[in-house]
Amino acid sequence: MITKLILLACKAGLAAYATHRLLPRLTPEGIGAFAVHAWSVTARSILMLIVGVGIRMGGLF
Repeated sequence: MITKLILLACKAGLAAYATHRLLPRLTPEGIGAFAVHAWSVTARSILMLIVGVGIRMGGLF
């Protein structure tokens, strides 16, 4: 459960960063940075899914 909360906090931090820093200054040259950011959010979402299923099925904890 703590793992999911930590992943959720990381996602919230990345969302705040994107909203306030990354998206307002987005230029065609900065698309690469946005792609890395989007990939990292997606990876954390998949990790949350895996951890949640593991907890629900009793496999992880």
